[in-house]
Amino acid sequence: MLITTRRLFAVLLLPMFLVLFVATLTVFRVNATLLEADFYTDTFERLGVYEFLYADALPFAIEESGVDLAALPLGLDLTPDGVAGYVARVLPPEWLAENLGGAIAQAVPYLTGETDSFEITLRLDDRVEAADLVVRDLLRDARIHAYLLDEVVRPRLDESKETLFAGLPFNPGLTTDQILDGVK
Repeated sequence: MLITTRRLFAVLLLPMFLVLFVATLTVFRVNATLLEADFYTDTFERLGVYEFLYADALPFAIEESGVDLAALPLGLDLTPDGVAGYVARVLPPEWLAENLGGAIAQAVPYLTGETDSFEITLRLDDRVEAADLVVRDLLRDARIHAYLLDEVVRPRLDESKETLFAGLPFNPGLTTDQILDGVK
């Protein structure tokens, strides 16, 4: 009877020890992956998160934001994909991956309690030059001349056309369109 009781306890304890063994292995695996910064950066690279941000997420966010890109001043003709392209030129995916990887490498030891503080440094000096090139391209592509004539000069001419010609010896009788055509 005693050997039967021991075998019964062994059979009953076996599933409990098996569950405990699997739980211990799972905890060790979680510690080896989720608590390491390389896990996150490698996963982002493998999943193509950075390319997804620029190709899909950023244009979608711009569309959903409710910003009317057609109502921008200076005659800028922008689309959500165009804005995402400009952002990608200023902050390319490689730059984002490098800086996000550095930030994760600093933050994970802090979150796991290995360090008491962390510091994230973003170097933007080279990105300023890229932003300058993007702004130059935007201004080159903008229809600033037409915008200024139609939105700034035309209303002022309409308001002051009578007083503008009042001091002239001969009333030329020019319309606003004729004046603007002469300026163009």
